[in-house]
Amino acid sequence: MPQKTITDVDDIEILPVEKVFPDGVKMSHEPIIMSLITYDRERSEKIDITDMSHLCDVIKNPGIKWLNVDGIHDLDVVESLAVQFKIHLLAIEDILDNDQRIKIDDYGDYLYFIIKMLYVDKKEKKIYIEQVSTFIFKDFLITFQENPGDVWGLVRKNILSNKGRIRKSGAGYLAYSLIDAIVDNYFLVVENIEEDVVQVERFALSNAKPLILEKIANIKNNILQIRHAVSPLGEVIRYLQKGESDLIDETLSPYFRDVYDNVLRNIESIKSLDERVSGIMDIYVSSMSQNTNQIMKVLTIMSTIFIPLTFIAGVYGMNFKHMPELESPIAYFIVLGIMATIGIGLLIFFRIKKWI
Repeated sequence: MPQKTITDVDDIEILPVEKVFPDGVKMSHEPIIMSLITYDRERSEKIDITDMSHLCDVIKNPGIKWLNVDGIHDLDVVESLAVQFKIHLLAIEDILDNDQRIKIDDYGDYLYFIIKMLYVDKKEKKIYIEQVSTFIFKDFLITFQENPGDVWGLVRKNILSNKGRIRKSGAGYLAYSLIDAIVDNYFLVVENIEEDVVQVERFALSNAKPLILEKIANIKNNILQIRHAVSPLGEVIRYLQKGESDLIDETLSPYFRDVYDNVLRNIESIKSLDERVSGIMDIYVSSMSQNTNQIMKVLTIMSTIFIPLTFIAGVYGMNFKHMPELESPIAYFIVLGIMATIGIGLLIFFRIKKWI
């Protein structure tokens, strides 16, 4: 993809990283979006759920089912889902707390885990961190997120078009596919941050303006938030890889190990970017210090030259009545010559010493 040519540090646009929060979890009857995908080896179907009674009817259909819920602001719907699928109260509290830490809990009949989904919103010019709560049952999977839109488009396409092995596998493989899509998207977000680092690094080396410091601070903050969102994910993946739950087939261990490796790669890339930004900061501070030293050097040389000249001018500026040199008609030119000789002599001396 061709990149926009950046000619000035002012043109560097650092996309801010923001967390997706609901506008206050409250009792509300605003509609949330629910979609149900049902599939097996022979068929697949995607249904938009209009209400809980509709869900109760279609949930009885055979096959693997994936219910995705966009929006957690309607407590009536969330509580109805909790009753329908016998979800523990503590898990419901975690769903509604949209700033919960990444974790995984085994409730026996189902697994519950929280991960962070990162994506670049080019329209809003922001990088969003969104919490995703996932429940894995024997042949059923539920995902909760706050905003419509996610990184699972390819997973849905593979299910509906019967590509890959997803239609031949159970809910555990579906969970792997969703996590894998999220982790793969981490690479795109990290790549976006890396492009910002490259641009800032270029200007820090060639044209160290004070605005660079603000850009560096913004990138540093973005990296910190992304690191907090990505680093704890390894704990969840390792648990799923070990197959300690009967809901996750042991044959999925290599798949989760691959996801775990990708998580480590992302963590290493983020760490590398953080160190690189710290290096840019050091370069910027060193450059500014060097500029200051250069200015002080010039001012010192000028002061050194003018000190003897000022002394001579001061001596002959005194209001004594009898100063023999003042009687000479060429005294003025003699003093100017002496001043010029001293000034030129000092410049030659500085040049010999390679101070200028």
